[in-house]
Amino acid sequence: MSKSGAAIPHLGFPAIDADHQAFYALLEKVGEAGDDFPVLFAELLAATEKHFSYENSLMDRYGLGARDEHQAEHRRLLNEFTQINRRVARGLHPLGRAYVRERLPQWFVQHLGGLDSALVADLKQRQIQE
Repeated sequence: MSKSGAAIPHLGFPAIDADHQAFYALLEKVGEAGDDFPVLFAELLAATEKHFSYENSLMDRYGLGARDEHQAEHRRLLNEFTQINRRVARGLHPLGRAYVRERLPQWFVQHLGGLDSALVADLKQRQIQE
């Protein structure tokens, strides 16, 4: 359960679930940030890159289904996120705050319910545990 009361679904793969919980907690922290917003925004980007790298490595290692689509989605979000981070670093904090408030939560819910759910289902079906 997040601070806002939103339940973050557990998909049943502990490492992925832990990353998702941490992402959402950091997302909320960034959303409440004051002067430290640019630092926390960059921290959220770095955590997202690390998580995507982990998921990508699972898909590559085990040849999991929908790998190309899933990894393309990761690239799209990271490209967008990186572009916004550059603007935040130049002082365009309202743009970054809107991204944190509107775009990332919406994307997260869709990604979790779609591609990440399918990834975890594939991992479970193949009885892969890490």
